[in-house]
Amino acid sequence: MATLKTTVVKDAEGNDITVGVLGASGHPVYEIEGKEVEQDLVYLRGELTKLNAEDAGWRHKYRELEKQHSVFEGIDPVKAKAAMETVANLDDKKLIDAKQVETMKSQWESTFVQNKAASDAAFEAEIAKLTSSLDSERNNIKRMLVQRVFTDSKYLENTTFDKLRDAAFMMFGERFVVEQGDNGDYRVVARNPDGTQILSVARPGQAATMDEAMEAIITSHPQKDYILKGSQASGSGAQGGAGGGAKSTYQQLEALYIQAVKNNDANAMVTLKRQMFEASQGGT
Repeated sequence: MATLKTTVVKDAEGNDITVGVLGASGHPVYEIEGKEVEQDLVYLRGELTKLNAEDAGWRHKYRELEKQHSVFEGIDPVKAKAAMETVANLDDKKLIDAKQVETMKSQWESTFVQNKAASDAAFEAEIAKLTSSLDSERNNIKRMLVQRVFTDSKYLENTTFDKLRDAAFMMFGERFVVEQGDNGDYRVVARNPDGTQILSVARPGQAATMDEAMEAIITSHPQKDYILKGSQASGSGAQGGAGGGAKSTYQQLEALYIQAVKNNDANAMVTLKRQMFEASQGGT
């Protein structure tokens, strides 16, 4: 699983802000299987398109081999070999007796069957290996493209998830899918719970931007009052000062954790539990 590497910096007011770490080349750094890897998403997208083309090439070769094998369908190999042997030995019948011919036919048939089986097995194994590799690479790139939506979101800056982008991804990432266009390019699309595409309110009939979709998803969530900062900053229950802010953050995380338990979302539960611990430590 690829996880965006983040660090905590101070803003102008001295508050902690969690930001993504950029590598030497200016690209986000992800933790993949315990290693830190700088990922150029534009390059990865190009690699995915190239892998798809290679996959199509292998499948084309596979169909060509199937066509070649189809030539032998309906042919009895024993009778075919017997006919070939008869023709080859018409002028030399006295040198080959019937027993030798039968022995040669048996050997040829056995060799033909064994070679064909070995060739088919090797080809199928190679196809399975390539397919598995392509699927793994494709899924990894798609996950990173969706995760980038949460990393770059401006709308999340005004929510509890401003410093909890990973938690937002865990809770709402499944509402964003990666689709392939007719030209082979990839794009991230936001979906409603029923699978339909989330449409823009400002531009009727057109797909919503990622932040428009993020707003629609969060404002329709049962815990929106805990997610949106505005609802926590108003009312008689609002508290000022650093201590009040820490307590408010912990309460918000706790509410999100309870919702994750109800949804049986194990990934969100783990992430939120860690964030709750960090919030409680910061508040002491």
